[in-house]
Amino acid sequence: MKNNKLILLLVLSTVIVLFSYRITTNPGIPGIYFIQDIKTMENGKTDYMLYGDRSIGQSFIANFNDMSRIQLLIFTNKNADKKNIYFHLKPDPEAVNDIASVKMDLAGATEDDGIIIDFNKISDSKNKHYYFYITAPNMTVNDKIKVFYTLQNNMSNSRGTMMIGHRPAKGALMFNSYFYMKKGIRNIAGDFWAHLNEDRAFMAFYFSLLGIISIGIIYLNMKG
Repeated sequence: MKNNKLILLLVLSTVIVLFSYRITTNPGIPGIYFIQDIKTMENGKTDYMLYGDRSIGQSFIANFNDMSRIQLLIFTNKNADKKNIYFHLKPDPEAVNDIASVKMDLAGATEDDGIIIDFNKISDSKNKHYYFYITAPNMTVNDKIKVFYTLQNNMSNSRGTMMIGHRPAKGALMFNSYFYMKKGIRNIAGDFWAHLNEDRAFMAFYFSLLGIISIGIIYLNMKG
């Protein structure tokens, strides 16, 4: 009976870890079916002023299928938050046509969370190259639109190049990419395992968490 109880508790602890993964990879973003893929690690933040014919963007390789969201760290003053910016997603900087294009304003953008850009999911995005850039042709320098980047190219789980004016530049744009995942424990577990293989720091954290939970359960079971 004790062994059955212990097995049940271990299974429950594993489910808790998977549920924790689902929450922590979707920090404060509406829609729990969006799971984080690429994250630019912050290590010193620099801003680029976006206005007129200026543009800034980033190339990268997606690690999962169904990519459908980009989060950018952008901030502006209140006078400009109703003006529009334009997001373009392409397979590479030389491509003529967009895979996705989005027109949006900056209302609600904060220096901590930036903005979220949703587009139709790309079902076969895994291991493919992409390039996105943003423009603000109706903005002026007085609108003070700041797009943040880090001088160190330290994107997790991917490789890419920051582009200013569609030309390579030093650093990495501060952005996160997300992919759509269908509901269900099987889907969560499959993505969880894929993420473990991609990110060693992620693997160490969650196995440590599972180990702590398991040791606690075993200890409590021995005392009982």
